[in-house]
Amino acid sequence: MNIFKYLVVVIFIGFSNEAFSCSCAASPITEKIQEATKIIQGVAIKVELQEGVDFFNAKKTTFRIDKTYKGDVPEEFSVYSAVDSASCGVDFSVGLKYVVLVYDNDRVTSCGGQEEWYEKEYEDRMDMHGIGLLKELRKSHNQSKQ
Repeated sequence: MNIFKYLVVVIFIGFSNEAFSCSCAASPITEKIQEATKIIQGVAIKVELQEGVDFFNAKKTTFRIDKTYKGDVPEEFSVYSAVDSASCGVDFSVGLKYVVLVYDNDRVTSCGGQEEWYEKEYEDRMDMHGIGLLKELRKSHNQSKQ
């Protein structure tokens, strides 16, 4: 009987880790760009906890917008994410510039796409660590100019 209890506990622990961790479906960055309702570039100026957003707590990050790639946003624009990374939340650092894919209801997730902004001259080095978002946006922007 003790072996049965041990197996039940091991199985429960194994499944509980899966149930409470963020899991993202792999999709190309071009698809994520297409699905986004807004794409912004700006400096994070404030991060705060919002209680009771859609029945859950959320992190609200306000950006001072430098550029908009898709959609219309004011000069200061806020996005919302889950509080922790286990729920696919995003940690933005105040004072840093980002490019961010924003989805319905101004939501962002770690699965959606965001990247710290960098100068074009560092593109090859940065894309080894990033998701290729900024490189793809720059490529698309240059093609639309032609």
